[in-house]
Amino acid sequence: MNSPSPEWTAIEPLLDEAMETLDPPDRAAILLRYFEAKSLREVGQTLGTSEDAAQKRVSRALDQLREFFSKRGRAVGIGALAAVITANSVQAAPSGLAKSVTLAAVKATAVTASNLTLIKTLRIKAALKRKAALRHARQTIGGGKPNRPRLLPDA
Repeated sequence: MNSPSPEWTAIEPLLDEAMETLDPPDRAAILLRYFEAKSLREVGQTLGTSEDAAQKRVSRALDQLREFFSKRGRAVGIGALAAVITANSVQAAPSGLAKSVTLAAVKATAVTASNLTLIKTLRIKAALKRKAALRHARQTIGGGKPNRPRLLPDA
């Protein structure tokens, strides 16, 4: 059996902690790409994005991991990091773990997206209420007619 590479020996003790620092979609992209050996198209399909978006997400996540390790005195390049994770992913993740973590990350992404939609909806409703209150205040103070948009131009 081959001995682990020096890069793997340097990052392996911190890999779980490093993965936890990633946003759920980035974590899912790394797990799918390297621990489940999925193509970028499959990563994109699973995450509901294009192949190009999946590539960017994986690259960004690798850069964040590289930065994490660098801050802890374990400098490794992005290419080497990807190669080391790929070469050691089978022994790094017990069978089924990557799949369950990936599913959880994808679900968290969906929940996050629905939360963002809810927040946007609430903000829009609040803005509409503010506009209605301002319109009412102008009408009350000014005593005039409400400002209505003209549907037809003046002849």
